Amino acid sequence: MLRRNLSRAVVAAILLSAIDAFSTRLGLPHRPAGPALFLQGVLLWLVPTLVATAVLALAARARVARFLLVRGTGDEARPLRLAFVVLAAAAPVLMHSALNAFTSIGGDLSRLKTPAPWLTGLGLMAAGLVTVLLAERLLARAAAPARAGLVLAAILIGSYLPPGGLPEPERPTLTSADAPNLLLMVWDTARAGSFSFLGGERATTPALAELAERSLVFDNARSVTHFTFTSHLSMLTGRYPTEHGARLLDTRHLPESGGETLAQELQRAGYRTGAFVGTGVLRATTGLDAGFDTYEDRVDPAGTETHLWALVHDLQAVLIRKKGLGWNDGEPHWIQDFQRPADGPLDEARAWIENGDDRPWFAFVNMFDVHWPYNPTDAARARYATKYDGVVGGHASRANDFPDGYVMEPEDDAHLLSLYEAEFADLDVLVSEFLDSLDLDASNTAVLITADHGEAFGEGGEYEHENILEPQVTVPMVLRLPGAAPRSGRSSVPVSGIDVAPTLRALAGLPARTELGLDLAAEDLPDDRVVYVEDRDHHDVEKAQFAAYSGRFKLVWLDALHDDRFELYDLELDPIGLIDRANEHPDVFRALKARLTEERDWLPLDAVEGRAGGGIDADALRALGYMGD
Repeated sequence: MLRRNLSRAVVAAILLSAIDAFSTRLGLPHRPAGPALFLQGVLLWLVPTLVATAVLALAARARVARFLLVRGTGDEARPLRLAFVVLAAAAPVLMHSALNAFTSIGGDLSRLKTPAPWLTGLGLMAAGLVTVLLAERLLARAAAPARAGLVLAAILIGSYLPPGGLPEPERPTLTSADAPNLLLMVWDTARAGSFSFLGGERATTPALAELAERSLVFDNARSVTHFTFTSHLSMLTGRYPTEHGARLLDTRHLPESGGETLAQELQRAGYRTGAFVGTGVLRATTGLDAGFDTYEDRVDPAGTETHLWALVHDLQAVLIRKKGLGWNDGEPHWIQDFQRPADGPLDEARAWIENGDDRPWFAFVNMFDVHWPYNPTDAARARYATKYDGVVGGHASRANDFPDGYVMEPEDDAHLLSLYEAEFADLDVLVSEFLDSLDLDASNTAVLITADHGEAFGEGGEYEHENILEPQVTVPMVLRLPGAAPRSGRSSVPVSGIDVAPTLRALAGLPARTELGLDLAAEDLPDDRVVYVEDRDHHDVEKAQFAAYSGRFKLVWLDALHDDRFELYDLELDPIGLIDRANEHPDVFRALKARLTEERDWLPLDAVEGRAGGGIDADALRALGYMGD
């Protein structure tokens, strides 16, 4: 009987994994079909099915639980009914899925105090019980080959259905001779001051510095915000976050409000389009995949996308936080960490570019390597990291062994910064190899390299990127035009992430749109331009603030939800942006304040609050530093 019970546990795992893989794949239509999701799911589901089998077998020994056994004579020889093994294993997952639908990304559990989520969960389990009992009855009447056929069908369905991939849209015929290839490379979390050609003290990016000599380099570039998703969406739409509507608590691209993306326009014009990302924050389920023929966003093993794993990673988070088991150095999960090294996106992008299709291409590559935690290779660490015998490592204050109450000293900040910049050296090598493979001189390819935001290392008491001090919002902006002898030079004109889409659109020969962004390849750019930075991407929406840049001045609208508190910084004298000089420059202060407040039409402050959407969960955001500790 033990062997038959174990075989039922295995069959139950196969059936449950097939259902889980099928339903998971429904929400990921951009993924190609394949057995990885199903096979990893079987290994995961074996744990609850084996546990359920053991518990039910013990319960079946009591007379009150004899209904758990297959009907027949000889109680001691009767195995467990497959239906109850399936239901017992699936019940926690069904209940978790129901309860999850009633919680918000900010961790608000108040709705769980109402009957609705619990009744929904009980309803799911009741429906599951009826379904498995009916299925079991039908199977009991079927011949052995038919039952074996069901298992085989489950394997095939779990591995390959529903079919992955998106339908190919109709588009005009376009060849690489008609338009240039376009490459958008985003160094996630890379502040401008850490690039050697933008003022960095360490020569960590020699390859990119060489590229910069043959490119247009913008020394006065800002991100539109400090959150990865909203910043990338602004780059791909040419709109500020208050125009496209996304924010930390609402991570979705909604075309009806946010407008078309650059990828959609290029796709319709005849380009083939591909995206290759290194972070779960840019999952296709946010809607960021709009217009991309290929969207490679798998950053963790396939099994971590199943409904069962959703329960597993929530249990991990509870154990880590509530039971004093530590924070795993600030990363709240094992196996799943919501990011991957740049080798993956770059290799995928290279293979996609070289697939033999002669149409011009638009490739978007996000590289997450210099994002926290700061863990360079041993070679880069030995060459670039400072000599240091203190308590701070690459996981900074989140490390398990970081002393309670410890206050970071300047030497700690300097060491942390050196680890971060050593990661630049590692990434510079990978990017150089990738760009060399493109043969830029001969391939009619334009390259735009930038970052979604920067990073702070103790400046003004700030770390990471939850504010808009200059290290957190100054970014690189490098445009390498097509051809063997491209136009080059440096510019101090204020530019922004919202200039990315207009620039690439113009290079593709598409008509300009009415928007605030500029074509950075244009010969004459306005010196008196004002650019903005928005800061709504917090769990605590009370922290909303906005900034306007004009020349050397930066005006910040503090506590924008409630008061008219403004501060003016002179960035020539105060490069971080800490000392209010409004009284010293009253005319500049009044002019920038009027400019910023007159733009109220695109600052809908009453819409700052929002609920999550698009498939980014609170654990992913917390693991990457966006939800606090």
